[in-house]
Amino acid sequence: MMQKKEETITLIMNLGLSKEEAFERFVNHFNNWWPKKYTWSGQKLKFIQIEANVNGKCFEIGPHDFRLDWGRVLEFEKSNKIVFSWQISPIRVPEPDPAKGSEVEIVFKEEDGL
Repeated sequence: MMQKKEETITLIMNLGLSKEEAFERFVNHFNNWWPKKYTWSGQKLKFIQIEANVNGKCFEIGPHDFRLDWGRVLEFEKSNKIVFSWQISPIRVPEPDPAKGSEVEIVFKEEDGL
């Protein structure tokens, strides 16, 4: 039996914003900045969102109001952290089995001087 390979990728970004503002923009304005080319609907995308609560859905709405869920919020600490499942396979198709998905954790911190 093959064991699941765990891999961690870390990215640190300085946005020049307070952690509260960065969190607000990431979570509540996801639709405004997420590139349409990284959705199933492409340029026909109507809306994409991460619901701001534990068990909230990560989803997009495309043509004819077709909805595709691609994750679920696992942890939510307003202005500090959000963790969600990423149920998109490496070949960019939906992965309905949560055990085969990935996990994304984003931590918001103040940088000295902000």
